[in-house]
Amino acid sequence: MTDATDDFNRANGALGADWNILSGTPQINTNGWLGAGIANWASDTFDNDQYSEITGATLLSGSGGPACRMQDVDNLYYIFHDGSTTVGLWRKLAGGFTQLDSFSGTVNNTSVLRITATGTNIKAFLDTVEVCDATDASFASGGVGILSNGGARYDSWLGGPIAGGGGGLSEAASRRGMQGAGGASGGMQFKRRSSGLYIPEGARC
Repeated sequence: MTDATDDFNRANGALGADWNILSGTPQINTNGWLGAGIANWASDTFDNDQYSEITGATLLSGSGGPACRMQDVDNLYYIFHDGSTTVGLWRKLAGGFTQLDSFSGTVNNTSVLRITATGTNIKAFLDTVEVCDATDASFASGGVGILSNGGARYDSWLGGPIAGGGGGLSEAASRRGMQGAGGASGGMQFKRRSSGLYIPEGARC
């Protein structure tokens, strides 16, 4: 099973048939996701152990982040970022909100926010760094997508199964994480998967 990806690089307007809009009216605007809404990827189904990530969070106003194990508009896990230095790992259960964990860090328009669900373990990552870790058994399965409020804007989205999906690392984040502080990769050679991920040469994919 492969990853799903959307770079939102198309004409302004509706998200398109790949997305199932659960609430709101998120749109394509200037090659990005813009606006309030909750939507899950509709063109594929994924294993219960899954991830969802967004790149380039630009909050003109509002808040939001990637979501996983999405049952419906009222039941899902997601990352909440509102432009401050505090980012939270949240559960929405029967319409009620509970913060599972939180962290402080700088999120800018090149950052990658990623949420993963493996068994009852729910985690959040900022770029390649694990920043939140929680245990919750509310949802065992579901879809992957995005939750946003107000003027939240995202440059691209990636989601899929943990197994075989590089742990959910985007191209930018995976290359940054594999390289050293000076940008060197320690002599390792990398190849690009069709999903856009970079993996060590010779590794199975």
